Amino acid sequence: NTWLPKLMAQGGYPLGSSLAFLVTLNIGATVGALFGGWLADRLGVQRTLALFFVLAALSLAALGLNPGPLLLNLLLLVAGATTIGTLAVIHAYASIAYPAHIRSTGVGWAAGIGRLGAITGPLVTGGLVNAGKAYPWGFYFFAAVAVLGLLAVFTLPNEKDLAKAHVSH
Repeated sequence: NTWLPKLMAQGGYPLGSSLAFLVTLNIGATVGALFGGWLADRLGVQRTLALFFVLAALSLAALGLNPGPLLLNLLLLVAGATTIGTLAVIHAYASIAYPAHIRSTGVGWAAGIGRLGAITGPLVTGGLVNAGKAYPWGFYFFAAVAVLGLLAVFTLPNEKDLAKAHVSH
């Protein structure tokens, strides 16, 4: 989000369009945050997270391929929806993963760990910008992070097992 205009400018897009791309990404983010919770209620948290991480990885990687205007905007919407949408769903997961007596702590830890990505992403991208490699490698870096998120989803206990554990305590 922070470096998107610079990445797009390095990809050959005009700076004015690059700022519009940031708006498009954030429109997608709003939709993803709202839709992610709804989808998680229907598909389950883990399936929704897996779907969002797959779509995030694909859309972010495709942004590095210099797509045409229509596809570019669609990819930005999907990337925004799935990267920010995962945050909403992860917080929801954290709220069911921890028993009531430590729930606030668990959600706080999930949010705090997530902030590490908010620090690391701009630092890495800034280094890529300084090296003149931000486009397309910045998008590939973020796609790789989404793949790591996808792999992490498979290590989480599912909601049914969590419900059983909370009932037995």
